[in-house]
Amino acid sequence: MTDIELRSDVTVDLVKHTAADTDVLWAARVSTAGEQAQNIPDERDEDKLAARDMGLIN
Repeated sequence: MTDIELRSDVTVDLVKHTAADTDVLWAARVSTAGEQAQNIPDERDEDKLAARDMGLIN
């Protein structure tokens, strides 16, 4: 089993205090794909989530 390394040298900045579902999806993509998230095409329809978005957030 790999030990978990805890860090305290991380800083965060508030970007938005309100968010739409699409904002939360983008944040989830960035947190899982990192810089590669910039290369993910935006295929979403305003009324529907893209197939790849299903299950990304609860």
